Amino acid sequence: MKEDKIQEDVISVSCSTALSNTPPYFPYKYVSSIAITFVMWAYPRMQASNAKKSASVTSEANRVGQFMRINPPKYSGPKVEEDLQEFVDEMEKIFRVIHVDQVEGVELAVYQLKDVANQWYNEWEDAKGESVDPTIWTEFMEAFLDRFFPLKLKEAKAKEFMNLK
Repeated sequence: MKEDKIQEDVISVSCSTALSNTPPYFPYKYVSSIAITFVMWAYPRMQASNAKKSASVTSEANRVGQFMRINPPKYSGPKVEEDLQEFVDEMEKIFRVIHVDQVEGVELAVYQLKDVANQWYNEWEDAKGESVDPTIWTEFMEAFLDRFFPLKLKEAKAKEFMNLK
């Protein structure tokens, strides 16, 4: 019974010190050598885990900074002066350069959607519901092109493709 309480205290000490970045303190009269050995083994591993989480947040913020420094294109909707395919190609090129995954790519691209395009995205995400997985780039692009690629242009491209022979 007393050993259970000691083990509980040691685990509590090891978890709280790993989160606070302070070395563990052990009141010797309650701690066995096995418990001290365990904490000394676990403490560096918990610190390494916290460092990885911190590095992940830093690298994500760094990618956002890189993305914005590249000055990515914006897309507002079906306007004559905006080229949808150019927007998509530029986004994909930027994603390759700064090494973003499929989910991050959607998040970054959505930031560049303005006006009608941004409104469409918000409504599309709301219609999907909250219980679904995060949107990935291929899913987003399929819905995005389906909504904003003009029907006349789709037909013209299809006709052009059929005449390639």
